[in-house]
Amino acid sequence: MKKWVVIVFTLVLLGSAVLLIYLLFRGINYWNKSKVVGLPVKSPPGHYIHPYRLLTHDSTEFKFEPGIAKGILVGFFFTRCPHVCPVLTANMKRVSERLKSIGLDTGILIVFISVDPEYDRPHVLRKYREFHGIYDDNWVFVTGSPDTIELLSKEDFFAPLQFSARPEEALHTTLFYLLDDSLRIRGIYRGMDSTHVDSIVRDVRMLLGAFSQ
Repeated sequence: MKKWVVIVFTLVLLGSAVLLIYLLFRGINYWNKSKVVGLPVKSPPGHYIHPYRLLTHDSTEFKFEPGIAKGILVGFFFTRCPHVCPVLTANMKRVSERLKSIGLDTGILIVFISVDPEYDRPHVLRKYREFHGIYDDNWVFVTGSPDTIELLSKEDFFAPLQFSARPEEALHTTLFYLLDDSLRIRGIYRGMDSTHVDSIVRDVRMLLGAFSQ
């Protein structure tokens, strides 16, 4: 009788140990996964980028739609911008090159939105793209109607915007934005600051890491 008690007691101890190890392992995995997807949502609850109709540098239609990429990097610019926009373009190009060097470029889409839609027609965007040596398929330059661009800037990205026929008087944000695959804002960065390149690459790595869990 005592022998059976010892056997049962031993089995209970072993079972408890196995269960404890399983729960501990599961908890560690959950914590690690939370770290990976731990980028806070920067936009208000229920806020997503709208699927407004835009036109790319290749004259094809583009819309921000859920699932078009695992992550989207967004910037605002215009081709006649004399000082700020070349810096923004150069810094985003650094981000693009860094992502490509670590094999993360295929999961990310880069979208540059022109705030000079009357002038920045697709062929102008295409020339700007070529002038800056940008040939990657995952980087699109887009334009749209003035109303659409204004809504995107002010309502979707909460960014100031002032149209002007005089390039030096136009006003737009110099921030970069990181969106997740649901089109929520997950990161905001100073586009003029080259030191933010590391932060963007780090956050993209975290965001895309969620898809490998």
